[in-house]
Formats: sequence, structure tokens, C-alpha cells
Amino acid sequence: MIVHEEMHEVRLTGWRTGAQKIAGTKMIRAHTNMGLADAKATIDRCLDAQTTVFTFGSLEPAIAFATDMDELGFVVDVRKSDTGSIVWSHDAENHKKPNKDLQDNLHRSRSGGA
Repeated sequence: MIVHEEMHEVRLTGWRTGAQKIAGTKMIRAHTNMGLADAKATIDRCLDAQTTVFTFGSLEPAIAFATDMDELGFVVDVRKSDTGSIVWSHDAENHKKPNKDLQDNLHRSRSGGA
């Protein structure tokens, strides 16, 4: 049986006071195949309140990227590509807040279930 992972989008939508621009550029390069100039331009667009969307083939790398960018002071969320529903976001009290869909998906992927 072939199980297809759902595509997920990480939406980089803004920044908080103290966001680390250089570290954010490095993090984008570490998680994507972007070159330095494109990664820097992406951070600049974010600082200008323009949304950038990154697509990942599975949930875990999307969450890893979003978490890393969140910790550097950027506003991000993770959505299912097909429905646009949010599966991970940063809440107002500065706590990472996975929802039930995320918890269920991670549990299934770790246990080998479909």
C-alpha cells in the first residue's frame, strides 16, 4: 500500500520586534534550496509585510522550518495545501500551538498508520 503525504505550506507573514534577519536568511537556506540572494530577498519581503509561501512534501519538515523561523522572531503558520486549514501557528502569548489535526497526523506518521 502506498501512502501519499499531504503537501503543507509554511506561510511567512511577518515579524516580531527583535526578529533576527541574518539568522532567518540562514534558516531559509538550511530548510530550502534557495540561494543567498533569494533568501535575503524573502526576508526583506517579510519585513515589508509581504507573505511568502514555502511548500513542503510532508508535515514534519514544514513544522521544523516554521518552528525555527518562529524562534527567530518571524510570524509563520503551517497550512494544508489542499484546504488551506491551519495545522500549526504561533498564538498571541508566544507559545507554539499545534492543533488536533497536527497531533493526529504526527501520531499516525510515527506509528506507521495511514
